[in-house]
Amino acid sequence: MAETAAARPAKPGPFTPLISILSGLIVATFMAIVLGCAIHWAGLAWFWPQEGAGRARSLLEADLAALKPFTRSALPGVRDPLLLAQSSALLVSEYSGMTRVLGAVAAAPQAAEQAQGKGPLSVSFKGLLAGMGPALAATYYLLQDIAVRLVIAFLALPVLGVALCVTFTDGLARRDVRRWCGGRESSFIYHNSKRYLWPLSTLAFTVYLAWPLPGLAPVTAVLIGYVLMACVIGLMAAKFKKYL
Repeated sequence: MAETAAARPAKPGPFTPLISILSGLIVATFMAIVLGCAIHWAGLAWFWPQEGAGRARSLLEADLAALKPFTRSALPGVRDPLLLAQSSALLVSEYSGMTRVLGAVAAAPQAAEQAQGKGPLSVSFKGLLAGMGPALAATYYLLQDIAVRLVIAFLALPVLGVALCVTFTDGLARRDVRRWCGGRESSFIYHNSKRYLWPLSTLAFTVYLAWPLPGLAPVTAVLIGYVLMACVIGLMAAKFKKYL
């Protein structure tokens, strides 16, 4: 009996889904920072060297401009979505230390001239710091843009809630019809949807946060992603086993 009880898998606790969502959000944000930095640095080196950090700044300005038509939010306590996004971007820029780093980069040429008599190592370090200015500036705007896109995803949570309610209810209704009409029982779709839901959602959210090309409104991308996630949840509810 002891061996059977030990081999039996432990039941998930009440906070397990919340912990999974938070861990997936943290992983997606970290992956977006790494992916976004790699894309922007590669772009500065090969694809858009003449634009410099202006491309990352234009993405940030476009995402903030997409929030201007929205003057209210369905979430309690949020009065101005644009102000919340701007405050989040400034908060990230301050606490990430990028403001001080950019200040050091701006002062690097003058410091390099003053360090000419102190040895070649100091001069080369200051010159290297000055040469990394566009990449560091692009990272600065990228971190702010990721913060703005996280705020947009947070503000769109009511849409996700409504879509989940509709698709889950529809899925349960289809399951009930299948049960009483003697439909075919197959757990293949349910188990595969359950298995790949969170990895694909994390990957899609990472791509959304790090998307480097203009033209895709973040509000539209979030709404499409939330609707697709709700459709997968509805499919899982519809294909759940007929008899509990």
